[in-house]
Amino acid sequence: MPLGRYQRTTARPSLILTGPAATGKTTALLEVGRARHLAPTRRHPPTPGQQPVVPVAHAPPPPRHPV
Repeated sequence: MPLGRYQRTTARPSLILTGPAATGKTTALLEVGRARHLAPTRRHPPTPGQQPVVPVAHAPPPPRHPV
């Protein structure tokens, strides 16, 4: 994802996914998460007896605006 010209490089990358219901938004995100999870495991498989490392993603809800 290219950063905006004046965006700080320390900003966290983000993604907003919109669209009508039943178009596959959740399925697409699940597949992206699955691919993201499996990529390092395939590159660096755990040795026998070692627990695999599981990447964790945090998706905070958008802030609530006062009414």
